Amino acid sequence: MISLSLPSYGLVGSLSPHIGNLTFLTSIFLHANCFHGEMPSELGCLFRLRVLMLSHNSFEGTFPINLTKSMEYLSLIDNKFQGKIPAEVSSLSKLTFLGLYKNYFIGSMLASIGNLSSLVRLDLLENSLEGSIPKDLGRIRSMKCLQLAFNKLAGIIPSSFYNNSALLDFKLLSNQLSGTIHPDIGLAFPPLNQTVPQDLGMLHNAQIIGMSHNQLEGNSTGGDGLSFIPSLVNCTQIKYLIFRDNLLRGSLPSSIANLSTQALGINLGTNQSHGTVPSEIENLVSLSIFDMSANRLVAACQNLLESSLSNNNLNGSIPKEFFVLSSSPLLIDFSCNTLTGSLPLEVGNMINLRALYLSNNRLSGSLPNTLAKCVMLQDLRLDGNFFHGEIPIVLQILRSLEYLDLSYNNFSSHIPAYIGKLPFLAYLNLSFNELNGEVPKLGVFRNALMVLVEGNYNLCGGIQQLNLSICPTSSIKKEKHLAVKIVVLVITATFCLSLLALILIVRCWRRNSRKNVSSIQLYNNQFKRILDLDIHKATRDDFKPNNVLLDDNMIAHVSDFGITKIISTISSARSTPTNQSSSTTVKGSIGYVGPEYGASGNVSIEGDFYSYGILFLGMYTGGRPTDDIFQDGLTLHDFGKASLFEDRIEIGDVVNKLQSIKNLILKEAIQEGKERAGTTGEGTTYI
Repeated sequence: MISLSLPSYGLVGSLSPHIGNLTFLTSIFLHANCFHGEMPSELGCLFRLRVLMLSHNSFEGTFPINLTKSMEYLSLIDNKFQGKIPAEVSSLSKLTFLGLYKNYFIGSMLASIGNLSSLVRLDLLENSLEGSIPKDLGRIRSMKCLQLAFNKLAGIIPSSFYNNSALLDFKLLSNQLSGTIHPDIGLAFPPLNQTVPQDLGMLHNAQIIGMSHNQLEGNSTGGDGLSFIPSLVNCTQIKYLIFRDNLLRGSLPSSIANLSTQALGINLGTNQSHGTVPSEIENLVSLSIFDMSANRLVAACQNLLESSLSNNNLNGSIPKEFFVLSSSPLLIDFSCNTLTGSLPLEVGNMINLRALYLSNNRLSGSLPNTLAKCVMLQDLRLDGNFFHGEIPIVLQILRSLEYLDLSYNNFSSHIPAYIGKLPFLAYLNLSFNELNGEVPKLGVFRNALMVLVEGNYNLCGGIQQLNLSICPTSSIKKEKHLAVKIVVLVITATFCLSLLALILIVRCWRRNSRKNVSSIQLYNNQFKRILDLDIHKATRDDFKPNNVLLDDNMIAHVSDFGITKIISTISSARSTPTNQSSSTTVKGSIGYVGPEYGASGNVSIEGDFYSYGILFLGMYTGGRPTDDIFQDGLTLHDFGKASLFEDRIEIGDVVNKLQSIKNLILKEAIQEGKERAGTTGEGTTYI
């Protein structure tokens, strides 16, 4: 047997020492199993062994020191090895791959590792290695990938790495490195001809350059710490530039706009840069993530999926142009600045926005109604500002909200009950405002751990765990008593009016019954006769809630045909000219009448269909097109879209419902005509 290959077989237990008897083995593949315990020393007997892959198991103990010098590929990734890396590893002169990622190795890196002249990849991520980076590592000309991230390495980056033309992947983030970044770092590496995974930090033709969470600062002269950026213009394939959490000083140079147009993300957050964000950065048309948080910048940019400018010195009002972007960001973070003014109406353009952070600024005014257009919004943080007025009803439309923080503002009046009906809301902070009245008990308000209302000294009620005072009952009883009086008065008045109407109807019926024959003749002479077919072609013109009545069986009937219009030509001598109307002008109610009526004046059944659609939206959402909320560009249609988004109604269902609505319009129109005028002959109806 020359190869033992059993990867991902779910094997459990320790590795048998008898494996040392298989002296003809050249490769062992036992990765992705559940082996544990120490590696048997008998592996040293396998003098022909070139490949040993034991990654993704639970082997423990120290690094094996008796491995054959013919070893070319050694992977111990993701195990539980510990202790120091022994000096014997430097004797494996044919080694091309050494993977010790995700173990518990400690101590300093061996300078003798630099003697492994055939090494192509060295992976030491996620250990606890200390000390400096051996300078001889940078002299291994075959080295293409060196991953040292997430250790405790200190000191400077050896200059020998700047002359290594073969290096593709050099990952150093999350160490304790110090010193300076070579100003020609982008020029030090010649063009690369390979693409590596996106999670690797690479240079020049690299896709990712990452040195975050270190202590890198200015250049060798102590000046601008961002002076290396112009040299990155030669990195024509760069997608991500990540130097977060360092000590980089200076202003962001305009040459950053000369990076590859393929650049997707720039993260220089938590440094010491200052000045403005160059307007030229808009040339990076693919840029979707730009994080300069915790610096001292004073500008913003466009075309982003995530924009974070928190913890800077941004002041003045939020420019409305920021919200007029070619694509809607997923996240906007302006928190911890000194922004003033109100939230621009243009925020409604951010239809794909998932998170909006404006915490700890000096913003004021009321929230714009256009915020309701951000129906995908899940996380809204407005705490630490001067917003005032009632908590706006527009929040009712944001059905996707999961996190809402309005604390430390000047919101007043009561807490709207609809907040408890937001289906996904899991966290709510309303503390330190001027709210009053009873706290609801629905939805998120049932969880005292996820609701904060302290600092509102006039609140009462709510669940017991909120420890609020009990709402006074005297005023409630008075209100109930007054309500009972009003109900009794209304019922009495309604009964009297109904009785009077009944008496009048009976008297009229008796009088009309005596003159039935003459009345029919007079009726024929006074009114135009219209066929049932023409009722199908009648337009209602004023379809609105007030003109739809419900009978005892809760069946809807169309009423008040005062401005009904016939739009077809009726043949024969009894015909009426086309477009003849009962009114000299086309009339209708604002918000319900079809928009084409105002443009042309021509009526159509489609106009009634539009009106009924508005009526249907009102029934579905509980709103009217003329409600005060519908302004600043917000319409009942937007309100309806938000509701439909929550229920995810299929398009086919909507089409079927609308077709049924259209048929109902025609049916009700015919029936109403018959009931109001009566029928004198088969197929002929008078209205």
